[in-house]
Amino acid sequence: MLLLADRGFFSFALWGKAAETAPTGLAHVQDKLPQRLRGPVGKKMRAAYHADSALLAEAQLQALARELDKTQPRVAATLREGLAETLSVCCGLGCHPRWHAR
Repeated sequence: MLLLADRGFFSFALWGKAAETAPTGLAHVQDKLPQRLRGPVGKKMRAAYHADSALLAEAQLQALARELDKTQPRVAATLREGLAETLSVCCGLGCHPRWHAR
């Protein structure tokens, strides 16, 4: 329980929601990519999730989705599918300290 309180999760349900969205987003996208694209796309996604704000992260991920639309439309759709939820959960629960509302 200390771990949950330490991370700012106010309930097990919220913790579960964060656990199922943020960490698995990258894995879901990479699983659908050809091997040669997994590294470059993963690098861009990780960079976006380390952006200074949720808005900047969303812009970077939307740009990546537009880029993937050209050659990998199913992967682009997967990326967009959980984007808003992942960013709102991480921003709202403080998963990324730089994304707190100021």
